[in-house]
Amino acid sequence: MSDVFEPQIYPAITQTILQIIISNRCMPLSQVASALAKTNHTYLQSIGYHDIATNPDAEPVRFAIDHDMCEKHLIQPVLETINKQLGDFSFATKITRDQESGQLCVSFVNMHSSAGTKLATTLTPAEIDHFKNILHKIFSSSSFQLNNFAVNLADIVQAYPKDANNKTTLTAAQGLAKIKNLVSLGWFVIVPLSKQLSQTQAEYTYTLSTRALAELDTYIRSTFDPEGADPTVRYCSGCSQIWTIGCSCPTPQCNSRYHKYCYEGLIEMAPSTECRECQTPISSFQPIGF
Repeated sequence: MSDVFEPQIYPAITQTILQIIISNRCMPLSQVASALAKTNHTYLQSIGYHDIATNPDAEPVRFAIDHDMCEKHLIQPVLETINKQLGDFSFATKITRDQESGQLCVSFVNMHSSAGTKLATTLTPAEIDHFKNILHKIFSSSSFQLNNFAVNLADIVQAYPKDANNKTTLTAAQGLAKIKNLVSLGWFVIVPLSKQLSQTQAEYTYTLSTRALAELDTYIRSTFDPEGADPTVRYCSGCSQIWTIGCSCPTPQCNSRYHKYCYEGLIEMAPSTECRECQTPISSFQPIGF
């Protein structure tokens, strides 16, 4: 337990933060930190710290709220406590980074290994099969070769389970409704949002969200990068996490890829650096997906 939290209110704080994370499913770490500071403040007032601004006994709390509460090392103990409470139920909180912005995010994830089990709480069996088919499209061998880990409306329609005659029964309008539902549930995001605002919804492309990558990480690695088989998953050369958008080495057959924030950090530290695999200047890397 962090020293800035009073022992008698710590359980209430962790429960409140858990409910906030569950209700959002995935949220920036900075927002969790802000909620943590406000919750701590509120509970302290409830036990007699009516004036945190001047009460000398509240100095550790005041310092945390004013300075360090956004730091990961102060939030981590709270999340660790929450994860211990969730362990028996196969749920957990998980900190990962948004692929484009690099922003740290906290996701509430289902720790079951099966994708079907992970999705069962929000989707029907047919929708789960549809989701898994979309995953297979995103991480197909052609997607791997083309650096295109996203799907469009046509892909979404074609991925819907076929009928007894092996025909697709989903219309374009129904397909659009399906993917909009998956976006609203936090599984997919439109990419790149900033460049598609002028397009019609039928022209959008979609990729897995930060929350989806956090929750499905183990499933994706075991399914699409199994031992002894050719992988169809790419990983960031900087942080080794799953890569679907970012920067790509322009040299054919080179596997060097970076998330945007990893690439920008590398450029800032050493702009003349060469690709680790083929010695191409990293300044020539090409943006993919944004």
